[in-house]
Amino acid sequence: MSMKARRWTQRFTAAMGVVMCVGAVQASTLYQTDFPEAEGSLPTGWVGIVDEAGWAIDAAGDLRYGGSTNASLALGDGFVLGDSSTADSLTNVVVSADIRKSNAGITGLITHHPSGSGTSETFYHARLSGTTSLQLYRFNGGVSAMTDDFTGNNTVTISESYTLGETWRLVMTTLGGKDAQQVGALLFNDAGQLVGKIRSTSTTSVLTSGSAGVRGASPSVYESFSIATPTQITTADGNGADAFIEFRTDQAGAADTNHGTDTTVQTKSGEDSNQLYRKSYLRYDLSSVGDDQVFSASLDLTVNNRVTTGQTFNVYALVDGVDGDDDPSGAGWIESGAGGITWNNAPGNDTGTGLDSDAVLLGTFTGGVNDETLRFTSEALVDFLNADTNGLVTFILVDLTPGSFGDSNFLQFDSKEQSGGVAPALSLVLIPEPTSLMVMIGMLLGVIRRRPAMAVVTKTQGESK
Repeated sequence: MSMKARRWTQRFTAAMGVVMCVGAVQASTLYQTDFPEAEGSLPTGWVGIVDEAGWAIDAAGDLRYGGSTNASLALGDGFVLGDSSTADSLTNVVVSADIRKSNAGITGLITHHPSGSGTSETFYHARLSGTTSLQLYRFNGGVSAMTDDFTGNNTVTISESYTLGETWRLVMTTLGGKDAQQVGALLFNDAGQLVGKIRSTSTTSVLTSGSAGVRGASPSVYESFSIATPTQITTADGNGADAFIEFRTDQAGAADTNHGTDTTVQTKSGEDSNQLYRKSYLRYDLSSVGDDQVFSASLDLTVNNRVTTGQTFNVYALVDGVDGDDDPSGAGWIESGAGGITWNNAPGNDTGTGLDSDAVLLGTFTGGVNDETLRFTSEALVDFLNADTNGLVTFILVDLTPGSFGDSNFLQFDSKEQSGGVAPALSLVLIPEPTSLMVMIGMLLGVIRRRPAMAVVTKTQGESK
């Protein structure tokens, strides 16, 4: 690879890394490298799975696989990301690489792989296969079997055939929680143009975390590799807000009481001699997203107090444009103070666990334990975000597991007012609008210098607000 080509690759890598990972409020590079190690060695901290001997840094300073099988090379155990996270704890991540190949084999990326622990694991895999196919797989038992665990097709034909020897960028996304994982892949040609995208949601034997790395057939070449968090918008940003509403038969006036300044947001369904219902309202300001397309998304909630494992919750959204779906200075619901949201004035609310026609169901998730981050994702969530027209979205959480009036069957999570807590977040992977994408790349190519070979930043997933 010529020095001129390498300089282009470095600039293109940096440009695409910024474009894909910095769109709205928060996005952090957890790890990046252009493989500065000595020829013949493995990347520092990486562990080979199946065929480590086939992997090595080549004379051009690229990571190359020259073995005889399709093999994975995941980041090693104990590699520190940020302050405390290890490679095997990666959850919501965006993994990117500049790839090159000289035959019609496969070259790709992996996520949620238990690094360094043998050949029988299960993991997610995105790859360029041949010169025309972008694919997603969920592997069972290492390389021994592939199972399409996704809803819908796991292969798409890209809009431009890959030219052998060119450097293209592959991006793999993994967002979601224990009920569903939204796995996706984006492919960009050597000019930075999007030529393929595929996304599916895994709901069977869901993989919730694990290491990230590369997997390919010989000869697969990787010129760079990076791991980043997705963009995050929280209820503390812009016109965002969080609150819960309450109805209870033992307290007169509860239905007119506002909980917009509480340090927690709660959801509960209690039905016995008394009745107690709480519903959560979360509003997010999407103005920073602009015309970008949402490719993948998850709603992230940090459990603050007791919740029964297995308890079920529905996630609804206020229909775009109905009363209450607006700026709080206009017709939007008010978080606190005069006119603050209550059971009796909340948009979309109905009796008991019900909601009216102003709310649409996006999906269901199950509860967890204290300090756990619950992540909800669905195809309906992504579709809803992309259909929004006013830059504001409201989600409503409803408990579907009726308990007794005084039991611990409820969901309580940090609000934006929780000191030292984590505000309810919306994690997003964005595809820039084509015109702004090319303008941004053009600007970046003129000013970006070579990035450090390996960088760890202090901001990590779930950073406190």
